[in-house]
Amino acid sequence: MEDRREKHRLEIYYNYGMYYLFADETNTTPKYDRGVKFFIYGGLIVPADQLSSIDSEIRKLRNDKGYLPTDSLKFDSHSRPSSVSAEDFGKIKNQIVELAINKGCVALLYVAHHEIAKGPGLATTIKWGADHIISKFHNFLNTKRDAGIMILDRLSDTAEYSMLTEKFTTGLIYPDKTVPLERIKIFASSCDNASHLSSLADIVIGSFRYCINDPANFEASKVMMGNLVKLVWADKDKSGEHLYPFEKGLTFRPRPETVTIPQYKADYDLLLKHLNTLLA
Repeated sequence: MEDRREKHRLEIYYNYGMYYLFADETNTTPKYDRGVKFFIYGGLIVPADQLSSIDSEIRKLRNDKGYLPTDSLKFDSHSRPSSVSAEDFGKIKNQIVELAINKGCVALLYVAHHEIAKGPGLATTIKWGADHIISKFHNFLNTKRDAGIMILDRLSDTAEYSMLTEKFTTGLIYPDKTVPLERIKIFASSCDNASHLSSLADIVIGSFRYCINDPANFEASKVMMGNLVKLVWADKDKSGEHLYPFEKGLTFRPRPETVTIPQYKADYDLLLKHLNTLLA
């Protein structure tokens, strides 16, 4: 009997999977003339068993497109090295999103209206966004019965360290309760050019940012959104065809139906309409 229990214990141990979450914020400053009305915090979940192959493939893509080892690879066009053509820059971003899809990565996205979020201040807005993505990651790990490691992009003034310490020692703190995050085994921070996986997350989150902010190239954004919807964590209906990402992989805060100021409610309604148009 004891041998059987030990065998079962070992089977559980060796089947214990692991996922990484690479998280970052974007659109921290509104630019209303360019359609930037919403703050975004996002995360990309990467299966641990795909980590090495993703790293190798991004290294190859970088070499093929002429990136130097010290060049940043990000979504923002301002990050494009002079040695890389605009055409190749667009291609590598598309190839990296496809890579994320093919490797079974999962996107988590949190969206908040700048005018509503600015009351508590940017630092609090970022913390709320991070808390939400961490919560969704923990929920994801619960569904998989697996463990995870969270890697947060660095914040100004090393503010991420107190946040990470709080999450590991205490968990998520709400007015009426505290939620331990026992499935997340390590909370850490990173920075630009410290991992090719951070480039992967930046490009996925940046693609979503581009799509929701009155994109200059509508057709390109349709292609992007068609790919992004394959990444966002979502439920399916009984037919297995229709996706329901809301309150799972895609969250709006506050919830659009609770917004009472007409102008902001209209902004959320237009955003939802825009997303549906991109997916049509």
